[in-house]
Amino acid sequence: MENAFPKEVGIYSLTINYSSELYNSEIVLYKMTPDLEKLTFDFYQDCGRIFCRINSDYAPELNKEIVLNKLSDEIKDILKSREK
Repeated sequence: MENAFPKEVGIYSLTINYSSELYNSEIVLYKMTPDLEKLTFDFYQDCGRIFCRINSDYAPELNKEIVLNKLSDEIKDILKSREK
């Protein structure tokens, strides 16, 4: 898992990549410096889909359960270009 936590107040993007085909992206607003932020992720499978429960100490809008989506061809191309 790659972590790159922000060091100052602001709006950020959190992207969860799981496997080579599943992802979710969230917009996060940190109203206070997130130096001690602790994100937890609980992945589980149900009815053939993969879910993730997110918990944040600093960003309440992240406290949710999400379904991980398959990557679109456009996103796959972007990820491949970043690997080079």
